[in-house]
Amino acid sequence: MNTKYKYNPDYAVPPGATLQETIEDYSITQTELAKRLGRSGKSINRVINGKEPLTPQLALQLERILSIPASFWNSLEKNYREILHKLEDEKKMEEEAEEVKKFPYAELANLGLVEKTRKKNVKAENLLRYFAVASFSQIPVVEAAGFRIANNNNISFESLAAWLRHGEIASRQIATNNFDAKKLRENITVFKEFTKYKLDSTFLKLKAICAECGVAVVISPYLSKTRICGAVRWMSPEKPLLQLSTSSKQNDILWFTFFHELFHIFYSNKTETFIEFDNHSSTAGEIKADNWAANTLVPNNKYQRWIQNNKTLSLKSISDFAEELNIGKDILLGRLQHDKIIDFYKFKNIHKKIKFQF
Repeated sequence: MNTKYKYNPDYAVPPGATLQETIEDYSITQTELAKRLGRSGKSINRVINGKEPLTPQLALQLERILSIPASFWNSLEKNYREILHKLEDEKKMEEEAEEVKKFPYAELANLGLVEKTRKKNVKAENLLRYFAVASFSQIPVVEAAGFRIANNNNISFESLAAWLRHGEIASRQIATNNFDAKKLRENITVFKEFTKYKLDSTFLKLKAICAECGVAVVISPYLSKTRICGAVRWMSPEKPLLQLSTSSKQNDILWFTFFHELFHIFYSNKTETFIEFDNHSSTAGEIKADNWAANTLVPNNKYQRWIQNNKTLSLKSISDFAEELNIGKDILLGRLQHDKIIDFYKFKNIHKKIKFQF
């Protein structure tokens, strides 16, 4: 039976140890070697004890004196430094592993975003690779906006950061043209028509059109303790990322969030990150985004006239008016329920449930 063992040393031996053994075999003292090299005895002692590197220049000099190739000494030094750094990194990883419990590792593993494992050190390594940082302390620096928002909203920053990172990774796989606000506006009527269908069935078309307009649209799986609906941020001056969460399985809510995030792309600063939660922020910017989305989907002047002329709302009247507006009837129903004109339990069969596969 052939068994392969992986050499994984838990200590590092400096090349100076081999050098000491060699000069002893040659009956040469450290003092004599120093004289032959034209170096101080202190310097040679430090090399032998691993306190100074065995440099390529010294390796060439040792080759002349001991007739042992410089490549041998260079290889010893290289291996020593690699093992030394590896041991230092393993020690640091043990410290990093204490932070793992703050992250939604099991959720990320179930989604196939990180490897399933029970080892804390391996989890730490996988998470650092997922976030593309050297240390967990760098994540709040990289995701500064998310860090501030989470601290102010009693949200798990680690889960929020993981969700935002998923969008960033996915956006890199989407080839987009340079951002074209005019072209994006011209497609709003198309987006409204798409709301007649479930978002999961029309998402690829939506994604393709937005990419032509310079926008990367991503659906990211909901992670617990985030309460997030959607976000907008600019990956570059010419590429905004519109990221939607599966926090709601209700079609009209997801579509409304899409239009809400469009507002931020049109009217907000490219250096800002906008994150929308299910508790609907009361900030002026989020209220404006809500109002713009609502009025874009259901123009307020037409809506008010229709309400006045339809004192008794029926499924047919809702369907007919939605067709007139060229939107999904569940979008209109959602507006009526939000405005408390219709009870949330009435016509509930109109609402479509969606499920994305990841």
